Amino acid sequence: MTEWLYTEQAPERFVRAFNTLAATKGTPVDDVKQEAYFSVLQGLPIDAVEEAGETLQREPGPFLPDP
Repeated sequence: MTEWLYTEQAPERFVRAFNTLAATKGTPVDDVKQEAYFSVLQGLPIDAVEEAGETLQREPGPFLPDP
């Protein structure tokens, strides 16, 4: 049985992944935006959130996707 570490259990990893993604998109972020994304993504495995962020970093375009 696989036991997942969820985003809500790893806020430091989430912040690092979110800030890295935002930096690659040149998007200014603040605490409100970061908290909103965290709120939406907190129920997902942190590994999946980090992997999605890494994939999105390689996508063209300057905008953060909707969470």
